[in-house]
Amino acid sequence: RLADIPTLVATLREAGRNVSLHALGDVPRVPASVELLIYRVVQEALTNAARYAGDAAIEVQLIFSPEVITVFVDDDGPGRAAVGRPGGGHGLIGMSERLATFGGSLEAGPRQPGPGWRVYASVPVLAIAA
Repeated sequence: RLADIPTLVATLREAGRNVSLHALGDVPRVPASVELLIYRVVQEALTNAARYAGDAAIEVQLIFSPEVITVFVDDDGPGRAAVGRPGGGHGLIGMSERLATFGGSLEAGPRQPGPGWRVYASVPVLAIAA
């Protein structure tokens, strides 16, 4: 559930990671499957950031509106290319495919300006409700 994301972030903090979570807006009513989808996107993005960003700070932003749920997971690390891991891994492909089933999208890649990596996902709430 969306309500479990703070626990996910807290778990990384307890492991010694510098992780912040910011949520803006009111959580719209969406099916449990969409809540799980958003949770899994954040979980996968945090796992990747913890794996590839070294000790860099990680920031999770959840932006809720009546039209769309937007997720940003950013880190200040060297990025995957710097550690020999190009983008487009199986986890990112799976996230993208799952989001697409709900009309959503995923972008992942180096932050501009760098350093760091960004995972950006969005799910249109209006399309889900229709």
